[in-house]
Amino acid sequence: MEQQKKTFAVKLKGLAPWISGIRYEKEEQDLTLYFSLKKEAEVNIIVEDGKAEHKLLSSITTPLGALSQKLISNVEYKPNSDLYITSLRRQDFTECKATPLALKGSVEELKQCGAENSSLLILFETAKGGQGLLWSKRPEVREKVKTRNKGTEKGNWVLFAAQEPLPSLRETLKATL
Repeated sequence: MEQQKKTFAVKLKGLAPWISGIRYEKEEQDLTLYFSLKKEAEVNIIVEDGKAEHKLLSSITTPLGALSQKLISNVEYKPNSDLYITSLRRQDFTECKATPLALKGSVEELKQCGAENSSLLILFETAKGGQGLLWSKRPEVREKVKTRNKGTEKGNWVLFAAQEPLPSLRETLKATL
């Protein structure tokens, strides 16, 4: 009697154009995949902790600006909604010698580090209080954030003022998005 095979797939989004070869090694309990990259490939690393639902983005070919590095150091990933959430304090801007106006450029850098199709939500403190900036291609995500926080939408961007402290706003948005 033939034993039924169970099959599963691992999908690496957007990676196929950069791969020139694949091989694997199978040990007792582990499987190691080796990907050979084409010479012109830019390599970005995404490290995921499945239990804590965290994902870290990092670029190893292009140095990121100080503000982008600060955003990456505090990022959380919600896999069910393909959403990255991060936050900045006022002192983070001071340390990076940046202002909230630099956030748009930082989001563009992060999108190039493997998050070009994901939604990115940045919560930040200013002299006027807490604010949030969302970039998302998905209209339903923009609408949820805009409606809940009375934000302003322009293209794929939503800017809003926070009515609660950033830590609790972060938890609320993680739960609702």
